[in-house]
Amino acid sequence: MEYNNIKTPSVINGLLPNDKFSELKDHLFNYPKTAESMNWEPVLKRWQLPFDSLIHKYHRENMLNRAKEFFGSDTLVPSYSMFTHYTKDGWLPKHKDDNACTYSIDMCIYSNTDWPVYVEDNPYTIGENQALMHYGNDLEHWREGVCGEGNYVGMAFFHYVEPDHWWVTKGPDYVQVVKGNMTEEEWEGLYGGQR
Repeated sequence: MEYNNIKTPSVINGLLPNDKFSELKDHLFNYPKTAESMNWEPVLKRWQLPFDSLIHKYHRENMLNRAKEFFGSDTLVPSYSMFTHYTKDGWLPKHKDDNACTYSIDMCIYSNTDWPVYVEDNPYTIGENQALMHYGNDLEHWREGVCGEGNYVGMAFFHYVEPDHWWVTKGPDYVQVVKGNMTEEEWEGLYGGQR
């Protein structure tokens, strides 16, 4: 199935070699899920780590070539990566991403439950060291219900864009304009001369 000339989302196995995956899993599983260490997202009821040096390293060193190969673009570049930890009440509503997520790799780091991700009404179950490759800005995606009592899911997200994307040409702060939190004129006044 094709969506407007783009590849069908797919689950990829063994994204990292076992030793690198074990290093990443141990690091993130044991990372303190506290307000001092991570951000709590009250709407989605999940912990978020917006920047981590080990995830950042794998984003550029290991995932970049996998993204280029799967999405068929030799020009794509990393935008941002992050880690999230869902617990019992964590949820993910139906949405399309509004950040620099043209190409998305949603990688399961750890999980004690099957909690599928839906993309355009198709469910995808992702286990440890597997990832869902999809177009975050173009395809609607979500999870049904909540993570569930006693359950947890740890996900790393690796996002990529083309070199002419606003993330590259205007900078990450331009997301405020994209999300409607700031006008183009306000952004130019604050950041325009810095790029």
